[in-house]
Amino acid sequence: GFLQPIQPPNDVFQILGMDWWGPTIPSLSGNRYVLVVTDRLSGYVFATASPTNTAQDTARILMEKIILVHGPPDILITDQGTHFKNELLQAISKLVGCAHIFSTPYHPQTNGQTER
Repeated sequence: GFLQPIQPPNDVFQILGMDWWGPTIPSLSGNRYVLVVTDRLSGYVFATASPTNTAQDTARILMEKIILVHGPPDILITDQGTHFKNELLQAISKLVGCAHIFSTPYHPQTNGQTER
């Protein structure tokens, strides 16, 4: 489809960016990755460590740490990694009424606040 501009949010927690950071040296508890979720309006960052960065890890952390605690965002922005672009996250987005937008390949600036 055609490129679409992402309108700036009017409220906190309306638009969230999400990306995985890692792998890095394992922590004492075996975590090698960090799921970073950034609120596009306030810049507030949620970071959760995980030993792996699978679609299941992404879904679990998104539900447990974000959606069940703060409610679903209107829009979730991610890159096109397999841990984001899958049937599991598609089902969660549909279930909670959240639009899932994927950044353009090789253009991380779309999700710049989180990519930093």
